[in-house]
Amino acid sequence: MLQPKDSHVLRAIASYEAAIGEIGVRAAWGDWADWVPAGKVGVVGQRITGCSHLGFATYDGPDFKGLCDAARYDARDQASTFASLGVELID
Repeated sequence: MLQPKDSHVLRAIASYEAAIGEIGVRAAWGDWADWVPAGKVGVVGQRITGCSHLGFATYDGPDFKGLCDAARYDARDQASTFASLGVELID
């Protein structure tokens, strides 16, 4: 029987299932974008509601927008959440 350590898909599923209910990152912009300050990454996300059998997250609800440290973003996990990245919400 495969274990999560043996499969990228199983690791993704476990990661997203652990993050259900949290705000997950759906898109990101570097500081090349006019609204993102130097050294930051701009992110947009929604609440994670589940995960498909192929390891892709499902999302629902309103969009949230924020900024996080670029180095922290570069070191992110599979299920990147606003909480795990220390995202500061912006309007």
